[in-house]
Amino acid sequence: MLPALHPSSLRRTIISTPHSLWSERGTPGAFCTDYLYRFHERLIEKRFDYGEIQLLKVRCGDVTLGCLYNFVYRNHVYFYQSGINYRLDKQVKPGFMIHVEAVRHNVAAGNNIYDFMGGDTAYKMRLATHHNRLIWVRVQKPLLRFKVEKNLKWIKGLMLGLLNAGGVV
Repeated sequence: MLPALHPSSLRRTIISTPHSLWSERGTPGAFCTDYLYRFHERLIEKRFDYGEIQLLKVRCGDVTLGCLYNFVYRNHVYFYQSGINYRLDKQVKPGFMIHVEAVRHNVAAGNNIYDFMGGDTAYKMRLATHHNRLIWVRVQKPLLRFKVEKNLKWIKGLMLGLLNAGGVV
């Protein structure tokens, strides 16, 4: 079952759910700052009525499996964020199921593409029929501060590698 959510239910279903789950894991979520929260709240309020924002809640009976926050442009759905009910039995696979149902919903709605966007996690590879390669490039001027930053990152990686291998630093 996939009821579309109205922006008024944004805080409870889309933003607060992943935020609280990431907080439980000790990691900041996608909406962890007031700026990001307000930005997405305004974006949804301004673009929802134009059909450019899709908010979905996937339920199985009375149990919410999760919610999705997607962008829509020219019948192309871009998955952006999810709030998944991880308190369910692991065999249920709520994250996988919400995307299966979202794909079904979007096919029925006439959308042509459901794009998982970045990342190559297992569920994306199992559900996707095609993929695009995303290449990150960073171009910097040859300044001393960038060389120092690069070397410090290299040292950090080396030290983390030694710690993970059981070495003493």
